[in-house]
Amino acid sequence: MPGTTVDCDAVFFDLRDTLGDVDRPGHLALYRPSTEKLLDAVRDLVGLRVGVITNLPAEVSAEQGHRMIAEAVVAENGGSAVHLADVLDPHGIVINHEAKLNKPDPAIYRFAADQMGVPIERCLFVGENLIEVLAAQAAGMRGVLKPSPPGKEFQPAVITRQGESVRNSGRAFEEFLEQEHLLGERLLACGSRIVHALDPVHRSPDIPPGVRTAMGCSCTRSPTSRTGRI
Repeated sequence: MPGTTVDCDAVFFDLRDTLGDVDRPGHLALYRPSTEKLLDAVRDLVGLRVGVITNLPAEVSAEQGHRMIAEAVVAENGGSAVHLADVLDPHGIVINHEAKLNKPDPAIYRFAADQMGVPIERCLFVGENLIEVLAAQAAGMRGVLKPSPPGKEFQPAVITRQGESVRNSGRAFEEFLEQEHLLGERLLACGSRIVHALDPVHRSPDIPPGVRTAMGCSCTRSPTSRTGRI
């Protein structure tokens, strides 16, 4: 509820796969509306400062990381945009290149608390990566695991390899549609296992016990036919 107080002074979020997708190098597309709602709820907590702790790849500079955070759109209202940097404490932006540390090294969480000027036991880390959450706890922070949105596991890794052009922004959704064969491969793998499991059925005159049939109806099989009759 608005105006609620909490028993910590700062919360640090992971960026990629926690608040949004890095759909191309140096560009963060926040999950909407879930990240907007999450950050709104956090901002309603009295006295809670908000930061991020992120690992950038070697080819993305700290300067690009700051620009990525500054340009990430949390919400748009009447033509004006609220960006991620607008809701963060300026002392709470921790980038691995500047810290000279990488998650899940517990030292980066202590670095973040010191930079914010908050005792580490009064800090909370939120991320989708269990190892990073456990590392934060090992450093003395509290840690909360935030799963990625449902279906996220179907997004192929190749979406970040396609690059961008005048006609193609490189957005994850567009690339996902172009790479739907990866989902097809999963379906084929499932189909292969189903065929393997049903192989004994084709060798038997009757449906074996324990095999579920359509709508729970039992099936019998003609000795001269491979098609079940309801």
